[in-house]
Parts: sequence; structure tokens; C-alpha cells
Amino acid sequence: SYYLPSLADDEAANFQALYTGIQGFQSTISLPVAVSSDNVSDLMHLLTNECPELMQLSSRWVEHSNLLGLVVSVSPEYTISKETFDAQTAAVNTLIKSWQTTLSGQSAQAELTIYNYIIENCVYSTQADNCQSAYGALIDGQAKCDGRAKALVWGLRSLGIKSSVITGNTHAWVIAHIGDYDYNVDPTYDDNE
Repeated sequence: SYYLPSLADDEAANFQALYTGIQGFQSTISLPVAVSSDNVSDLMHLLTNECPELMQLSSRWVEHSNLLGLVVSVSPEYTISKETFDAQTAAVNTLIKSWQTTLSGQSAQAELTIYNYIIENCVYSTQADNCQSAYGALIDGQAKCDGRAKALVWGLRSLGIKSSVITGNTHAWVIAHIGDYDYNVDPTYDDNE
């Protein structure tokens, strides 16, 4: 990830607490350090974009504040059940393991193979059930830009390629470090369908 190493210690502690709590489908997650609502919003946005494996995470949550107005805990909203999450994660991991077997150590070729897989096997959809997740892009074959970007990041990272989801206005794409350079990679706009 490009962003996680730049977090301050208190931000990193809160990020880790949120990540662990979301992975465990906790209904309320206590933060080690009380922070502003803006800071929580930034961390939740970072979790959504930097952790494509958190397919259960909604873009909505409830904050619980102390008397000083600082957020001390967060109740995330989940889009799928734990059982569905486990099944979807297993399906994505099976595909990724096949990539790891055939593409290990081939940075540029690996990126192109995963990229082409998404382009060839995923149609653009804003209505499909999993359209905002890597599962939607990789397994269901229907996703919008953020689902496609998360799928590419998950695949690239599984092969040791540094990458992150980038968002701007109403679009998401990927920045990937290949060779000695960072590249903007867009598995949505490059899909001519």
C-alpha cells in the first residue's frame, strides 16, 4: 500500500483496530485513540479502498462519541453475512492461488494477465449485487469501477506488486508499481465493451 506507511501512530492504531473488528464482523469497534469524526471518515475511506478483502464493509457506519465530541467507537454496517463473506473470500482466493502458481515473479506480465482477466471477464454494472467488490469483478463478472479496481489491487498484491485504489470524483482506478515506475491503470475505461 502507498498510504498505510504514512499513517501517524495513533491513526495506525485506530486503523488496525477497525480492520481487525471489521474482519471479525464486530458490531461495535472501540478505538484505541479518541479522534475527530473527520479522522474516522478518512480511516473508513482508507479501509474501503486499501483493503479489497473487506468485501463486507458498507460505506455507512455509526460513530459513538465521548463528552468532548471525539469518536471512541464505530459501528460499521455490513453488506453481507459472515457466511457469505467466507464463501466469497474462498472463491476469490482460489482464483488468486491459480495466478500465484502461474505468474509468480513476473511483475509486468502478471499485472497484464490480471488486468486482461478483469477486462475480458467482467461487464460494467452498477446494479449487480456485488458490483462494488472484488468478488463482483472476479467471480460474478459484473462490477463498476471500484469493484474492478479492488479486484486488480487484490490480485496484484497477492503477487507482491505494490498497488492501491485511487478515487476521484465518481471514479476509481489503480496505481501500481511495476519495475521502477508507478503507473495509473484503469480496468474500467480501458474496457471497450
